[in-house]
Amino acid sequence: MTWVTASGDTRDLGYETKQAPDGPMPYAQGQYLTAKISQKRVVAGPSLIDAAKLPASVKAKLN
Repeated sequence: MTWVTASGDTRDLGYETKQAPDGPMPYAQGQYLTAKISQKRVVAGPSLIDAAKLPASVKAKLN
C-alpha cells in the first residue's frame, strides 16, 4: 500500500490483518484509508475515510 503522510511524503508499507473468525475483509480498489504509521509499519488502523475529507494535495499524490 502507498501511504501519504500529513507532510506530503509517500511510503510504501505492507499491511496484514489479523485473521477474523469469518476471514479478513479486503478493501476494495479505489477506497481511501487513514492510519497512524511509523517508518516501518502501520501502528494504528487502518480505517476507511471518505474521499471528500482528503486534502487535494494528498489525493494528487495517490492518483
